[in-house]
This record gives sequence, C-alpha cells and structure tokens, in this order.
Amino acid sequence: SLKVAKFGMYNRPEFNGVAKRVVIPGLEMLFVMWDFPADVSLFLDSICTPNLMHFGLLGEPTRDDWSSPHDFLEASQAPIKRLSFGNSRVRIRLLEYLSLCPKLEHLGLRLTDVDDSVFRALTCNDAVCDAHLLPRLQILDLVSSDGFQCESIVRFMRSRTSNVPSGF
Repeated sequence: SLKVAKFGMYNRPEFNGVAKRVVIPGLEMLFVMWDFPADVSLFLDSICTPNLMHFGLLGEPTRDDWSSPHDFLEASQAPIKRLSFGNSRVRIRLLEYLSLCPKLEHLGLRLTDVDDSVFRALTCNDAVCDAHLLPRLQILDLVSSDGFQCESIVRFMRSRTSNVPSGF
C-alpha cells in the first residue's frame, strides 16, 4: 500500500481534474511543492486521503481565494498530525484549515502571512485547553512569517505552558 507519495507539479492544460475524488486510503504523507505560481487546486480537488497524517503545501497559489486545501481536508477527514504551509503570500484560510485538524500536533508556517486572529484562536483562556482549537499542538514552527503582532504569540505561548519564567 502507498505510504508516501512524491509528485512533481507542472501546469498541464490537458488535466482538468476528475468528476469524483480518487480515494487513496494508504497515503500517510503528502507534500506538494512548486517553484512558480501554479494552480494545484485541480490536483487537491481530485484526491481524498482518509489516513493522511502529514500534509504540506509549499508554493505560491495563483488564486487569491484559495479554498482547495479546505475542501481537500474536509473531504479527507484525515487524522492529520503535522500540517505545513510555505511561501504563501496569498491570504490562506488558516483558521478554517486548522478547525479540520483536531489531532494536529505540529504546525509549520514558512514565509506565510499569518493574521493575529490565528494566535488569538489558539490562545487558551482557562486552565482546561481541551475545548479550544488544536488542544494537542506541541510544535509551532514559524519561519519568516508576518502579519501578526509579537504580543499575540507571547499570549499564545503563555497560555499553553505552566512554567513561564518571571519577566517573560
């Protein structure tokens, strides 16, 4: 059974997607990377991966309203533990994506615009964090991203730990 898939993405006008999603039950890791503005929506809209655990997209989408990752995650209903986005200056619908990944443990954001609302939503407001977004989050890998206030990250980190050093 297929455990890992590696695809090269090229703009191919002859590929118009499929009428029904192809289900790939054995796929556990999917990472799509492209070096030029490309529309990977046709690919994401064509597959369903119910056992996917690691999902990543690295590249600049061609659309401003990029709904394909949301539609893909919603269709797959996979137990994703690691999610990463990179090189996306298009406003991605990150909060919607995260709400579809309740088992997420590792979130990677590289060269991506991240709104303050994401960190506000991830901030626990009481001692019990289970009812909040991403209660299992252990790793936030934030590299060269912008669009947020540093105070938002500090509040988020303080809310997720019990041993905050004085002065922090």
